[in-house]
Amino acid sequence: MDLDDLEGMASLDPSGMLKEIAAFPRHIEDAVRLGEQAPALDGQPEAILFVGMGGSAIGGELLQQLLVDTCPLPIMVHRGYELPAWADDATMVVVTSYSGNTAETLSCFKQALQRGCITISVSSNGALEELSGGTDCHIAVPRDMQPRAALAYLMLPPLKLLERYGLAELPDMEQVVDEVRAYGDTLGPDVPLAGNPAKQLAAGIQGVPIIYGHGYLGAVAARWRQQFNENAEMAAA
Repeated sequence: MDLDDLEGMASLDPSGMLKEIAAFPRHIEDAVRLGEQAPALDGQPEAILFVGMGGSAIGGELLQQLLVDTCPLPIMVHRGYELPAWADDATMVVVTSYSGNTAETLSCFKQALQRGCITISVSSNGALEELSGGTDCHIAVPRDMQPRAALAYLMLPPLKLLERYGLAELPDMEQVVDEVRAYGDTLGPDVPLAGNPAKQLAAGIQGVPIIYGHGYLGAVAARWRQQFNENAEMAAA
């Protein structure tokens, strides 16, 4: 395929993922704002548990690796129907489901409420939003997105809340947005192959790509593999 053929590329992108990637700087700004507007929480957690399935769990995985060397509390990511037995009223449970209807996530959400956990829910709609009246905090993210394109909204509002607890320290987010926009200027679809490292990488991929990462880059590698699986519908390991 000619990677400089914008019409041809668009025909292979019916979900509009390229446009969503181009909009990522705006997603970051909006997501940080949602975290700033979320209500203050009562209680002081002694542990943090991120709950989600599939693509909705990747935000928690990225945050876990991002904070593991600086956050004074243990951070875990959980998938499944049953909340871990150790989760109690001193546990901050961040329950994430973009659709709001993921059965496993809803099950853990209800258990977190029953145990009196410091509960934060994140969804665009669905049963999770409907049931969120009993939570300490619900963060309603934009609807009508592909869940795989909602990474900023699933990751940054909880991170902003953790910052308010003194459990995380965010960089200058305006500078972050500027840097991400700068990447778009050099890696975007309208930048020709000859001067575009992203297109050059794509052109060189053959067979099944093997993606690996160590430490905090492990979650980044997992995210990249998922993007191959979902966007290109190709195998990756």
